[in-house]
Amino acid sequence: MVTDGLIETRGTDLAVSMQHLRTVAADAPLGVADLCDTLLACFGHDRDDDIALLALRLTGTR
Repeated sequence: MVTDGLIETRGTDLAVSMQHLRTVAADAPLGVADLCDTLLACFGHDRDDDIALLALRLTGTR
């Protein structure tokens, strides 16, 4: 989960930004820390809004 501050860019359609987010996330290395690092490296610079990320790793089955 991310807040819009990560991907929302003035002058860019939000749907385009969402697609870019999906592509970057799908290509990111495995692991929640690597995912968050990849997303911040790709999107997290020169932002005017706050950014929050929540990444979970689910393990095991019930």
